[in-house]
Amino acid sequence: MRAADAVIAQAKVGVGHWATHVQAQTSANAGAVTLPEMSAIFKRTRLAGPGDVQRYNAAVDTYRGQQGRCTPVAGAPDSITASLATCADRAKAQAAVLTAADNAMADWKSHLAAMQRSKMGHVNDPQGVWIRTWRAAPPHIKAFQSAVRGLSAPSC
Repeated sequence: MRAADAVIAQAKVGVGHWATHVQAQTSANAGAVTLPEMSAIFKRTRLAGPGDVQRYNAAVDTYRGQQGRCTPVAGAPDSITASLATCADRAKAQAAVLTAADNAMADWKSHLAAMQRSKMGHVNDPQGVWIRTWRAAPPHIKAFQSAVRGLSAPSC
């Protein structure tokens, strides 16, 4: 459970930066921020991105490497059985958040990679790639934010 919580915590940071990156374009299009302000937000979030991905990937690797599960143990005392049931409920609740985190972080990773390829001159239409990415990003961002808000899971 703690490893899943760590994945969620790292996703909150990474998806937060991704959401800010996407929102900067939305705000600039609406005239709510200037182009220099948008560029500053892009730079700040872009520079944070590789660390976001690295920390998220490390948390995911730790989570996937866990062996323990919250399955019932035959003959266990009632207190342990109840504790395992509580943890199983938490794991089930975390699953939706973990899936949403994977989707949103995959978008952030993909965009960071596209920016790197663009910087190296390997993208024919970087602005067009960005606009398509920007338009496609909100559903995964919103799904993650919603999943986090809806995470109602007992502690174990």
